[in-house]
Amino acid sequence: MKFFDTESVSSAVRETLDILCAEKGVEPFGMPKITYDLKGRTAGIAYSGSWKIRMNLLACQMHPDEAINTAKHEACHLFVGRFYNVKMKASSVQLFALQGCSVRKKRRTRTVQSHGPEWKAAMVTVGARPDRCHSMSLPSARVTKKYRWSCKDCGTHYTLGSIRHKKALQGVSYRCTIRACKRLSNSGQLSYSGRVPGR
Repeated sequence: MKFFDTESVSSAVRETLDILCAEKGVEPFGMPKITYDLKGRTAGIAYSGSWKIRMNLLACQMHPDEAINTAKHEACHLFVGRFYNVKMKASSVQLFALQGCSVRKKRRTRTVQSHGPEWKAAMVTVGARPDRCHSMSLPSARVTKKYRWSCKDCGTHYTLGSIRHKKALQGVSYRCTIRACKRLSNSGQLSYSGRVPGR
């Protein structure tokens, strides 16, 4: 197992941005803020507006080689977001007189797809795989608790998640979906049976 250090991610991001800026002939962009606070199955997220990359620390520790590719992936998002998603310069607000009425012409903004051709070209330029998703096996961030409820009339069991369970305890009424219970007047109410084992 290879050792992971945050400096390798930072240098991969810096190198990626430098290569892309040099190819497009623009001044090098500043270093984005990199945090390791992402959880769950997402390996990384880039925010070009706030010039920030969030990385999944567990993913980086479990798969250090993939962490470098993820860092390049997110740096390419930042570059594409800053280089291509610029407002088209239009003369402030143009008003046109049409039969005595004023019609406002909106400013147009050019947007690119997050994993579109511009991003793919940037990934190829820096020698990274232009894959949209990673193939790392990561644990889910949330473990949802399940609760068993049953119909008071027919005994049919239902499994409710944490949110519906809490609402049911607070008085929200959930009814049985079995047709026979629906036909009986004022029946089919659910009662709490206990927590589902192992959850």
